[in-house]
Amino acid sequence: MTEIIAVKQPYKFRINAETPIPARLPQQFTDEIARFVDSSKPADSDETYTDFLTGITEIIKNYALQLTADTPIFQQRLARIGRHEQTIATNWGGVFFREASEAKNHVEKYLIVKQAIDPSGVLGFEYHKRKKEKLQIEEGYVLLMQVDTPGSIALTYAGQGKTCELQPPVGHGIIPLTNATILETSNYELDADDLLFIFKPKQVI
Repeated sequence: MTEIIAVKQPYKFRINAETPIPARLPQQFTDEIARFVDSSKPADSDETYTDFLTGITEIIKNYALQLTADTPIFQQRLARIGRHEQTIATNWGGVFFREASEAKNHVEKYLIVKQAIDPSGVLGFEYHKRKKEKLQIEEGYVLLMQVDTPGSIALTYAGQGKTCELQPPVGHGIIPLTNATILETSNYELDADDLLFIFKPKQVI
């Protein structure tokens, strides 16, 4: 897809049926997610996007004790977020840089993401003007959000070993179903003006 997504047009959410659902996720949970996504209204503003995330994360919260995964990297790295010069703290956890070389035009970093039990725990929804990135799920389970056709956002279940390559300017985001660790590799593109948000979740009181 090569469309620049610079305006807040309506986007309908759908579950990507082409990718198998990880067996460790409870069927009752994934069935409830499917029903919610099928009945959800298109998102066309920060407010309607937040409404969608509120519904998804409320389901995650209700099943939190059943949504588990082995996450030793997450446990080790989370405690160092904000206390180490190669980290950045965020609402959803934080970023831990492994390498950032302008000379090699290469960046490797861990996204240390907490289970999303409210909209502030969701990454994105954003796109890049120049940055090309590859995501690999190292630990945990997530829903990857990606614009696949104009006006459509596919949600793909992803667990350990799943990879996703994102070319600019495809819109994308991540909903963490459990605590998770994601390895992101990309070209060296750290300028703030490269990142643009399509929708941002609003504060939920």
